Amino acid sequence: MSKPVSKTAVGAFVVVFAVLLFACVVFFGGMSFGKESAQYVIYVRDSINGLDIGSAVKFKGVKVGSVKAVRLRLEGQRSSDLAVPVIIEISRDDEASPLSDFDGEKLERAVRDGLRARIQMTSIVTGLLYVDLDFFPDTPVVLRGSGNAAGLPEIPTIPSNTSQMMKAVTTILEDLSEADFSALSAQMRRTVRRIEDGVAAIEFRKINDNVVRLTDSAATILEDPQLKETLENADRLIRDLDALSASIAGQVDPVAAELKTSLAELRAALADVSAAVGTIQGAFALPQGSLGQELGDVLVQINDAARAVRALAEYLQSGLAAPAAEHAPGEGR
Repeated sequence: MSKPVSKTAVGAFVVVFAVLLFACVVFFGGMSFGKESAQYVIYVRDSINGLDIGSAVKFKGVKVGSVKAVRLRLEGQRSSDLAVPVIIEISRDDEASPLSDFDGEKLERAVRDGLRARIQMTSIVTGLLYVDLDFFPDTPVVLRGSGNAAGLPEIPTIPSNTSQMMKAVTTILEDLSEADFSALSAQMRRTVRRIEDGVAAIEFRKINDNVVRLTDSAATILEDPQLKETLENADRLIRDLDALSASIAGQVDPVAAELKTSLAELRAALADVSAAVGTIQGAFALPQGSLGQELGDVLVQINDAARAVRALAEYLQSGLAAPAAEHAPGEGR
């Protein structure tokens, strides 16, 4: 008769098997079977709080390796240098990667071309960091190790903007903590209250009534038939004046020219009459007596009349000369 299986033995066997399985997973999982990789050292002066073993190493945003170790110091590091050495491991499986073979002269050439490492933040929420590799040709080459510290090639680093950003955030938080929000809130309440009092003091109803009355008055005036009739009469008067002005302007020039010609002819005729009277008076010695006296008086009167008519003609001619000049084409306009 077989002995019954001990439950304790079965339980112990299961526990031992689970422990061995976990150990195998951890041991073999940490090994890189068939994978080639290379290790490098970088020296970080910024805070590495958030950078742990296993943190990603990225090249232009693509993960190419991980952080293998973070040390306080490495053998061969200058004593005056307070930078923290970080050992990174980069996979060489991808032959197309520019980091697949960084040894010796190739690494030196890449460093001359601007290969640098810097610490970047994965997320501002989690605060996790990673190592960012990229080419920065305009940055100086700063090698902090004496030769190859710990036998590892060194990749130069450049300052990270993560610490500066954290300092800026800290400064902002400190300023916010020092701000007197109670006084600011009280001042805002006073300002809002003044605005409310000012708005309440405005008599919007009265302003609205005045605007309505003004609009009604303007509409009444514009719709008044007398205003419309007055405007029509004024328009008609202006048109009549324009027509009259055009008519006068068209008639002044020919009448004035014709009258000037007639007056000139009259002046010439009167001049001839005066000359004839003078000739008669000089050529004939009029006898003394009533007949001679009467003939002399008649000639004198004829001469005086001629002078008077000539003076009148000159006056009329000079008076008509100005209107004729004003209405002459191309003048006075």
